[in-house]
Amino acid sequence: MYTTTAHHEGDSVKLSLPADLQERLHLEEGDEVRVVVEGDHLLLAPLRNRYSMEQLLKEHAEIADQLEDDRAWLDAKPVGREIL
Repeated sequence: MYTTTAHHEGDSVKLSLPADLQERLHLEEGDEVRVVVEGDHLLLAPLRNRYSMEQLLKEHAEIADQLEDDRAWLDAKPVGREIL
């Protein structure tokens, strides 16, 4: 369980998340978070529609090997009467 304190900023109230929670949820500055109110509870969920190239390649490293194989094939010189 995490605890945080609300802070006034202009006409808004802001909440800070502890660093380990930000890391666990893969949250970075500028990420969007969905806020749902259920009774007197707030539910927060990161929106996952934006990925950095680093995240995509890390999660799909097996594709990188396949891409290298494809690249070698695509860059190969013709050996017969192929039509490109």
